[in-house]
Amino acid sequence: MSRRRHTLFAAPLVVTVAIAPACDKSKDTAPPREPDVISRNPPEPPPDRPPPLVVDAGAGGAAVDAAPFDPGKITFNGHVCLQGPPGQESSVPCPPELLPEARPGEAVIAFGRECRIAGHRQVRCPDGGPTIVEPRPNDTVSGRVHTQFDPGQMACTEWEDMTCPPDATCNPPPPRQVPCPDDLLPSLAPGVAPTSRKGGECFLGEVEVACPTAEVTGPAVTQVPDGDHARLVRRDDGSCWRQFDDDCDPGVKCNPPEPEPAPCPDALLPAVVNGKSPKRKKDGTCWWGNTQVRCK
Repeated sequence: MSRRRHTLFAAPLVVTVAIAPACDKSKDTAPPREPDVISRNPPEPPPDRPPPLVVDAGAGGAAVDAAPFDPGKITFNGHVCLQGPPGQESSVPCPPELLPEARPGEAVIAFGRECRIAGHRQVRCPDGGPTIVEPRPNDTVSGRVHTQFDPGQMACTEWEDMTCPPDATCNPPPPRQVPCPDDLLPSLAPGVAPTSRKGGECFLGEVEVACPTAEVTGPAVTQVPDGDHARLVRRDDGSCWRQFDDDCDPGVKCNPPEPEPAPCPDALLPAVVNGKSPKRKKDGTCWWGNTQVRCK
């Protein structure tokens, strides 16, 4: 019996590969690039910018418009007047309208052509001028100890001379503030009375002054402005008159009004400085003997 041989063949391996279609650039969603445009026109100028804002401490920190720099503007910083660009200011004389007024009864001293109160602070000069006068001389020496009146602080300072040996280093004590001795006390200007007394000491405001020895002093000036074109003038007999100024142009003849009697302001009246009160009349004027004086 014959046998047949059977040959078995394995089934071929079939691999399926998914092939993505080719990218179609015609369906790209990005917009086409615009061609570069070259302009020969000059660029437009930038829009006008508003002025910078600054913070005004006096306005509660609110922002305010910064004003353009004014080369003629003068500002007062509480001590001196300044003029010039920011950071390059220089001190200049203060116009009176920029200066604060001293409080009634406050000590005011001359500092060159300026008027100042304690603390080197400049104020508007009173109508009658400074109210106290610096002592002259303003210092004393006792041995090696120097005592000097300081007009800026209206007080006295004391320091000691120290002479160091050759090639030695010394460390002298710093100056110290001391009560002014009697000969270094400032005196009251004419027509100014002490505002208070404590025993044998006299004060103008908070500044100790030399007690006046006279009963009546002043006034310090004999005329004061009265409006734009007139002055009040105190005559030798104690009466006051309004005198009109002649503002005529050169070569033009004017006929200003004649002087006329006027009430005397306090600046043109003497003051009682002995601590007593003057006598007040029915017309409101005050008198010390036969002399009209200030009522206060």
